[in-house]
Amino acid sequence: MSKNIWIDLTNSPHVLFFKGIIKALIDQGHNVTVTARDYAQTLPLLDEYQIDYIHLGNHMGKNKFKKVLGLFKRTLQLYRFSKGKSFDLALSMGSNDLAFVAFLRGIPHVTSFDYEYVFAHNINFRLATKILKPSVIPFERIKKYGAKKEKIIDFNGLKEDFYIHEYNYQEGYLVKKLGLDPSKVVITYRPPATQAHYQQNNYDISIKLLKYLSSNENCYIIVVPRTKDQIEFFNSLKLPNVIIPNEVLDGYNLINCSDIVISAGGTMNREAAALQIPVFTIYKGGIMGAVDQYLINSGKMIELKSEEDFGKIKFVKRKKDFKKDKKNQLDYIQILKQYELI
Repeated sequence: MSKNIWIDLTNSPHVLFFKGIIKALIDQGHNVTVTARDYAQTLPLLDEYQIDYIHLGNHMGKNKFKKVLGLFKRTLQLYRFSKGKSFDLALSMGSNDLAFVAFLRGIPHVTSFDYEYVFAHNINFRLATKILKPSVIPFERIKKYGAKKEKIIDFNGLKEDFYIHEYNYQEGYLVKKLGLDPSKVVITYRPPATQAHYQQNNYDISIKLLKYLSSNENCYIIVVPRTKDQIEFFNSLKLPNVIIPNEVLDGYNLINCSDIVISAGGTMNREAAALQIPVFTIYKGGIMGAVDQYLINSGKMIELKSEEDFGKIKFVKRKKDFKKDKKNQLDYIQILKQYELI
């Protein structure tokens, strides 16, 4: 039976997560409506992948008062938008705006997450119908946010395993896009999320690391800023061997064509880990989550705590694999069917 499904996207990684899911739902005969907040590369990525969407709301910056104001403003926008739409199911990755509206409209809402120390979970976990999470995150850590065991859907693996293995990778993507010398080491570098509510990271270690990396003439450092302010800041450093792309790059191909991935945030690191690419974290914001701790403990990711750790980075080319490997792929839609949500 065809369902009327509403998906709300509020950050760039959500586009990557839901891209294949949206197509699969439509292919199976469901009607899918996508709403999106203007933040980071969310809208450019939707345009890049030719996903139809309705732009509703913007990110309000790091000021706490403005964040709360933005929550109320966008929730009202979504509430008005949803009037008379008769949605059967709502899906998101921690959209608090959608959580409020789905609850008020009586729409079943499935939220998902992979980092547990976020105060805003107090909204999502209390209002959502189901909470999809990695099994390595203990229930005890999210109980304080109002989560109930009967709402929990656990999965083994990373959230990136829902989409990263299905992609058709393009060999030589970065050489064609950026004109890189294929003999040099390619490092993808993602700076701290300075506006994120869970990030207390400052630029100290990240800038020292970037200067260290840029001093190696045998490599390119592709910096992927999160905001316009970061673009201006990193351009102002004028570091050698550093590339700040003028266009939105395909995230999948960017990572798979890289020899090393370094990020202060979770999604890019976890995508690299899922593809077995050498990955390093410089995350210093609050408490490290269970997923990142699992990756470090299992040797799938290395933590750079100080300048003394920079020597752990080996500037070597790796053998690229552009074939699909679906042995670890997870099926989001099958989970929805299992719990009779579609």
